[in-house]
Parts: sequence; structure tokens; C-alpha cells
Amino acid sequence: MYIPWYINFYVSWMKGNISNGLLLTYEQLIADPHQVVKHICEEFEMSFGETEVLKAIAETAEKNTRKNIGVSGRGLEIPDHLKDNIKRMAGYYSDVDFTHIGIF
Repeated sequence: MYIPWYINFYVSWMKGNISNGLLLTYEQLIADPHQVVKHICEEFEMSFGETEVLKAIAETAEKNTRKNIGVSGRGLEIPDHLKDNIKRMAGYYSDVDFTHIGIF
């Protein structure tokens, strides 16, 4: 039920004007939040100093933000026949790179 919506959402971002955007992955953020936040600030010319970046990361980590608990690799649990269906749906967009969301 959600896969067509998710694919459509992803395609709209990838085909939209993302030249003013920045594509980051959950894995990048979890691996090095400091570097990712610094990169975002640099990319969008936000002049936050090192101390401010570290403070923002620390304050956010302490708060209960009620975020969805992201777990990398959960897609590996999907049965192969369902993965095939997802790949078939993504195949309608041969001009879109789905590797960022794990569809090859």
C-alpha cells in the first residue's frame, strides 16, 4: 500500500530541482552527525561556529523528539518476491537512480 506512494514521493524529489538541495542518507547522519551538520551549514552558507554545531547536536541528542526509530538494513528482511514487486514498480522510472533508497 505504501510503496507506490513512497516511490512517487522519491521520484518527485529526484526529478524536481534538487540543485538547491542536499541529498544525505540516514547512514551518513548516524555515522558522523557532526560532519553532516557541518556539511549542511557549509552547503547552505549558514555561519554557525564549531561550538554552536556541537551544542546543537548535544541538545538534540538529549531531547525526546519522538522520531521514528531508524534502523539501517530493515529492508533486507523483506521477502524476495516482494522485493521483486518493488523493483518492478521502480522500473517504470528508468531515468531515476533508486540506489539511495536501496532499490537496485
